[in-house]
Amino acid sequence: MRTTIFSIFLALVFVTGLGGCDLFDPSNAENPNVLEGSFLGLENSTELWLEGLERQMTMSLNNNPTTSGDGYISSAEIASDNYQNTQTFFNQFMDDLIFDITDDDIEAALFSLGDLRESAEFGLNSVVPSDPEPRVDDIAEIHYFKAMSHLLIGELFNQAPADSAGPPVTQAEQLQLAVDGFTQAISMSTDATAMNGYLIARARAYRLLGDATNARADAEAAIAADPEYIRFTVHDNTNGPINDMQDAIFDRGNFDDLQPLPRLDFLDPKYFSTAQPNLRGDDEDADVAYIKGEEAYLILAEVQASEGDIAGAQATLESLLLLIAERPVERLEDVNEGRTDANPGSRPNSSAWAVSAEAGAPMLTGLIVDRDIEVIFPIVSGTSITSAEITAAAAQDDMLALIYLMRQEIFIAEGRRMTDLGIRWPVPQDEVTSNPNINDGDPATQAQIPSFLPAGEMDAFTMDETTMEVVITHDLNRILVENKAAAEVLPFF
Repeated sequence: MRTTIFSIFLALVFVTGLGGCDLFDPSNAENPNVLEGSFLGLENSTELWLEGLERQMTMSLNNNPTTSGDGYISSAEIASDNYQNTQTFFNQFMDDLIFDITDDDIEAALFSLGDLRESAEFGLNSVVPSDPEPRVDDIAEIHYFKAMSHLLIGELFNQAPADSAGPPVTQAEQLQLAVDGFTQAISMSTDATAMNGYLIARARAYRLLGDATNARADAEAAIAADPEYIRFTVHDNTNGPINDMQDAIFDRGNFDDLQPLPRLDFLDPKYFSTAQPNLRGDDEDADVAYIKGEEAYLILAEVQASEGDIAGAQATLESLLLLIAERPVERLEDVNEGRTDANPGSRPNSSAWAVSAEAGAPMLTGLIVDRDIEVIFPIVSGTSITSAEITAAAAQDDMLALIYLMRQEIFIAEGRRMTDLGIRWPVPQDEVTSNPNINDGDPATQAQIPSFLPAGEMDAFTMDETTMEVVITHDLNRILVENKAAAEVLPFF
């Protein structure tokens, strides 16, 4: 890791006053070691600034410097049906859909994404103009990072400012800003690989805007260009940022902090280190694939299914299965975790168990894995769905439910499920206090929680020790499809 570059960036955070709200006045901030004048105008200052933006991107998604992280992934996973927090080390309220504006995790998420946005804006407005010969592809990358900040804020927050201390804007307005930024990056870039990531990210924003035409066009273009595309965040255990989600699902071992929904057991842990498990003695934590080709297939299939083209959706998902089969996997003997160390008998813990998505649904085997033998785990994307199941999903609602289950499985541990469930956080108290455009009780201070979600039972299931069967209490994928006309979910309806 290039710590010198990162040190320059972190020092300049204090010079430029980066942040999601007006908690400090940047004009009064000085760093005696690194000032704007000593950085701006360097021959490669734009390239150096990009190194800092990459680091901030990682921190915004998934970073835990101490016991409370800067990123949002672990908190968003708890706020979904993917994971239940069984200990006290991570957020204790989001499992029950309790989102308070005083929650430190909500504050950290918005502030970190605000840092990303303001860092990108400073890069475009100050760093690039001062660089004697900035590379056009580097400028495109800065537009990409700014667009990502708007995309993620739009995915996570009900309403939030689009600039420092500005008025809160709607999710749709944030997403449109993301589209604008990705479009600018696409129009400038000469890097075909990077451009493919921009297309997938823009398709993601178009999808949430309900723009099926443009979402489909970008998804198809991305698939045609490079269906195997992946863009990772980069974690480093020595220099940071470290992987907060890896800490939650693997590194703390038998503390069993975050436990997956039983039907997702075969996908956990997605992040782990095989060098020195649980000791963090290696140099790197697992990286997170936060933009990947699978998204393009899923978006295209959802558009097709929403338009009634079930055959088209089936063909798209068949191609997706081929891509997933080519993704890397790792072998792990997960003996240090075990599903029931903290509360013996509370969770299924061997492959002898079968799982049903809800009462009356078929019992499926192969979803629970043994933890005392070496098992293969997908580390980019995995799914339980087979070609036969895709063929059997001939009705529109069945196909949509299957697509959302595949989204749940493929994006597990990436902080995506909460958005698909229609959940959005409120802005934090510090934003209310420091931003004159937001007052207590405003819409921005309210969470978005669809009324049809079973608050308090998102992760619930029952077990029968005699039959070795697990029944999930609520099949949220079916519930989403039943409520597809609701404004919060299934954006193409």
